[in-house]
Amino acid sequence: MNLIDALLGEHAVFYSNFERLEEVARTAEHVEEVRAAVHAVGGALASHANLENELLLGSLASRLGEAGPIGIMRAEHDEVEQRVSALEKVQDLDSARSQISELLALTRAHFVKEEHLVFAMARQLLGHEDLQRLGDLWAHQRHIEV
Repeated sequence: MNLIDALLGEHAVFYSNFERLEEVARTAEHVEEVRAAVHAVGGALASHANLENELLLGSLASRLGEAGPIGIMRAEHDEVEQRVSALEKVQDLDSARSQISELLALTRAHFVKEEHLVFAMARQLLGHEDLQRLGDLWAHQRHIEV
């Protein structure tokens, strides 16, 4: 399995989850509803970011170093995690709605950078064999048999 294809598949699921989170934020009557929805999406985002950091960004960093796009992507992963953590503790429904909007704007923009820049860079620098090997590691971490 190719790592980029696997990560793109995860992104597709996230886009759907983001729409659901926006719906919960619009219709929720209590902040607890929003916090529960954020917690579910946040856990999945953290798992996704950890695999990207380890497999994709780690491999690219061995060729490019930690500065530049690699450092930016890692910093954005950290920022998303911090925003999710803040949302899981928010007490006010209006504040939760605002913070969700900001979180999703940040995350969607981050995904676009990955999809259009980082993944293209990975295809060029890592090549097919490395991406296949990394995809197999992804599948193993996700408990998927390939």
